[in-house]
Amino acid sequence: MAEPNTLEYTPLHDAHIELEARMMGFGGFDMPVQYSSIIEEHRAVREAAGLFDVSHMGEVEVSGPAAFDFVQQLVTNDAGKLYDGRAMYTVMCREDGGIVDDLLVYRRSEESYLLVINASNIQKDLAWMRANNPMDADLIDLSKDLALLALQGPKAFDIAQPFVEKPLDDLKFYHFLEAHDGAFMNLDTAIVSRTGYTGEKGLELYVPADDARTVWDTLLEAGDAHGLKPAGLGGWRRDTASTEMISQTKRTPTRRVSDGWSSWMRAISLDAMRFRRSTPGARHASWLGLSQPNAAFPATTTRSKRRAAKPSAW
Repeated sequence: MAEPNTLEYTPLHDAHIELEARMMGFGGFDMPVQYSSIIEEHRAVREAAGLFDVSHMGEVEVSGPAAFDFVQQLVTNDAGKLYDGRAMYTVMCREDGGIVDDLLVYRRSEESYLLVINASNIQKDLAWMRANNPMDADLIDLSKDLALLALQGPKAFDIAQPFVEKPLDDLKFYHFLEAHDGAFMNLDTAIVSRTGYTGEKGLELYVPADDARTVWDTLLEAGDAHGLKPAGLGGWRRDTASTEMISQTKRTPTRRVSDGWSSWMRAISLDAMRFRRSTPGARHASWLGLSQPNAAFPATTTRSKRRAAKPSAW
């Protein structure tokens, strides 16, 4: 564990201290483990709702004419299957199949993507992205500019609905809504996402760091009648595998995707694996242990095959 004076703070650190949360180092940040008790917070998430500060996660904006090509060569899943308002969980790998990190990819438009990476790997992941960007896509580290709150539990939609214009029950799994010009809590911009952070029904809220405290306080007040409680990482991690846990326990620089083929990797489409693909069939057949390339690894998806904007998340 890092020494206290080396830990970074999220934009909500003062709120945690005021709530007398038990704090500890996690991913290089001083994070709340619990406020009341792990069991109580876990039950709140399963029976009502819990509000988590996960602003330690990193965010990278990929933009410009080369945005799609960069994302497509960076991750193992097929970014060509994304459309505006669609997200996916995936990994970025080295040439031999060793995992660099797992991440979420949000397609905001054909020339704009948001990548969400693990807190402990922000600088390493950024370095990897910059070193593997021959198409010269625009990469901007937004980790300090954004805060990420997770509102999780069966009553999460009821709590958030008054602040969102469109019906949240229509928001599909792994889809998201972008709100602008005050459409969400009078903020300039926000992303309201549904990616299943704890295994419960819930939302992930990406908001400007300067507005994080307002969003936190407003949600806690609005959710009080619904049984909403602030929840620490202990309640979040009690019985559900998080991407951060996976990043620390299931990956090494030399670990191959084929080693163990753990359940969290089932999101990868074998017919779409084409990262770092000068010779995709041979490269992937090699690290999967196949004797020769086969039809499971088609050629790189071309620009003509990309999904057009499809605002069908609602």
